[in-house]
Amino acid sequence: MAIVLPLLSEAASPVLLGAALFVFGASLGSLDVAMNLHAVDVERTSEKPLMSGFHALFSIGAFLGSGFMTALLSRRVSPSMSTILGSIILALLLLFAFPRMLSNREETSQTPLRYPQRSCPCDRFTRRNFLPG
Repeated sequence: MAIVLPLLSEAASPVLLGAALFVFGASLGSLDVAMNLHAVDVERTSEKPLMSGFHALFSIGAFLGSGFMTALLSRRVSPSMSTILGSIILALLLLFAFPRMLSNREETSQTPLRYPQRSCPCDRFTRRNFLPG
């Protein structure tokens, strides 16, 4: 995500902007899922209800990030320099947080997905082309 962010301000055509937005959105969605999975691990380890606090801090981070970008842009910093600076800060925060993350994902032999008994051609296509096993 930190790599794609500067591309959003430098896209020279609608097609490039669409591709950059697609990759940015996919990485943001993946990051959201990964953060929720890690939050579940932290909550299980601490045995306290923490999920609402994690979601609140996510929202606070979004407000701080948008406020930071607004402050840069209102001081006439170019959009490309603003996104590069934001990406650098994001990468540094990730480097700081990564060693402190839990790594206790449970190993399981259970299938993570249950397949429906009835299927349509779309289901068979998805199973054959996109799902493991």
